Amino acid sequence: AVVDTGVDLDHPELAPLLLPGQDLVDLAGSSPPPGTRFEGDWMGRDAEPQDEVGHGTHVAGTIACVTNNAFGVAGVTWHCSILPVKVLTRVVQIAPPNRVSGVGSAADIAAGIRWAVDHGAHVLNMSLGGYGDTFVERDAVAYAVSKGVTVVAAMGNDNTNQPSYPASYPGVIAVGAVDQSNHRAVFSNFGPHISVVAPGVDIYSTVWNDGFDTKSGTSMASPHVAGVAALTLSANPALSADEIRNILKETAVPLRDDPADPVPNDRYGAGLVDAAAAVHRALPQPVQTQPTVTRPTMTTLPTLPTLPTRPTFQTLPTRPTFPTRPTLTLPTRPT
Repeated sequence: AVVDTGVDLDHPELAPLLLPGQDLVDLAGSSPPPGTRFEGDWMGRDAEPQDEVGHGTHVAGTIACVTNNAFGVAGVTWHCSILPVKVLTRVVQIAPPNRVSGVGSAADIAAGIRWAVDHGAHVLNMSLGGYGDTFVERDAVAYAVSKGVTVVAAMGNDNTNQPSYPASYPGVIAVGAVDQSNHRAVFSNFGPHISVVAPGVDIYSTVWNDGFDTKSGTSMASPHVAGVAALTLSANPALSADEIRNILKETAVPLRDDPADPVPNDRYGAGLVDAAAAVHRALPQPVQTQPTVTRPTMTTLPTLPTLPTRPTFQTLPTRPTFPTRPTLTLPTRPT
């Protein structure tokens, strides 16, 4: 599930993989952030999670899109379904440069999380966040975790160790960003709650209105990790969310700014996510069994007949001792 600004529902690289999603944005009666205005569909929930910002579409294309078709980009996964869940709406700066972004409420984000879980999502990607810890959003994340869903979230882009949410909630895989040299991106948040890092600088992917563009941010790093989580689950559907989280950490490539730094650390967590190593670890291992040795059956020897008992012979009496025979001396014969 891509819990974001929605997804471009007819993008040729995404449409074949999309499941029926939901628009959970309902900001009726709310005011936009100062200096901005709401545009598009921002009042009332419906079943049309059409992206009007481009952010959610970019995230979705990194996770999964039609791949190996000589067109567009390649997703981390190739055939996983995408469930678009719109929880952020379009706002535009009133003054130039009229920057477009997505905003939403904690209540709508929480509703999107619960809707995605209840509609079969196995992995949630949330490339969004803020510095307020809200009861409603914390409970929704806990609900997803309790249902065995793997929850992945972006760390934030303010180069701070201040906890952001939902990345800092228990059970969430919090993702930081690295550049092409595997150094921490200058904007990437850090802190003890970081789990792993992934590419997040100049990432080329799908965008709104059937296009493609390059974006940077931990929002771009998070879907790389969500895609690898989906790959591991595809390789072994019996894995639990805890097992997937442990596999991603244990197979990550260790990264550190100083050779003396421990791993995990506050800047890279366990390190750079490694898709090949994670999938290899996830594959069910064949059970090693000892070969059965059949002993040959020995021919039973016939029973020998019982020999008759040898008769007992009587003891013969001792032979009597005879007296010594006297020696006879004959007279000498005269000559």
